[in-house]
Amino acid sequence: MKIHNSPSTFNDHYNQIADLNLINNENDLTQSALKHEHIYHIPEQWGSGVHRTHFLHKGFELSHSKMLFHDPVQITRRFVTPYLELALNIDYSAAWSVNEFRSEREHGRHVQLIYMNDVKIHAAMPASKAMNHMELRFNPLLWRELLQELDIRLEQSFACMETLITPDMRAIA
Repeated sequence: MKIHNSPSTFNDHYNQIADLNLINNENDLTQSALKHEHIYHIPEQWGSGVHRTHFLHKGFELSHSKMLFHDPVQITRRFVTPYLELALNIDYSAAWSVNEFRSEREHGRHVQLIYMNDVKIHAAMPASKAMNHMELRFNPLLWRELLQELDIRLEQSFACMETLITPDMRAIA
């Protein structure tokens, strides 16, 4: 997919791509709700790597990123539409924050279940450290029963649960 205007920062580039990949509401029947894939190569000016997003079903997508940046990269993005994300940080070295929550460690070998609703996320990725990261994103309306079991309410803005990736999880990823 071609980006029409040339962004001056990686954050601008990321946000242009992310705007094209918003998860649709359960009732939205746009082109994005159909099964397809978007592949984005990191422009050489910032590093190398690829980010793939597979739209598997309306409200359900799988993303995989393998990237390496020349210089530290900052990303800030507001997520207005609620979503639930299962993130597998296979090899990942980034700090991120949402509201008062701040990650305190490098996230290689961790899995996180994250719920976001109308929040701003800030991520900082260092230079010269490989990132291998997978995400399964779901429209939370499809998972109401799971949210209830996890004591997550649709109207809340953020929740995060984290554990180490087991060898079996890594093998599957």
